[in-house]
Amino acid sequence: MENLLEQALNLRITPQTCFERIGAWMVSRIQRTMEELKEPPKSKMTLERDDLNKDNPLISSGRLSQSITWRVV
Repeated sequence: MENLLEQALNLRITPQTCFERIGAWMVSRIQRTMEELKEPPKSKMTLERDDLNKDNPLISSGRLSQSITWRVV
């Protein structure tokens, strides 16, 4: 991350490129955190209807994680 900022400050990459790379990095970090999450456990009701991912409270179909995006404005 420091390297990106250094490149932008030294005009080796555009600010737009810097922010796009930061956005992509942030999305991947959020998705990884969501995938690794184990606490709090899923409720008994959720476990009864969710066959895909028994351990992770945020992952059922994967749609939430896949919907995370970024946009540079």
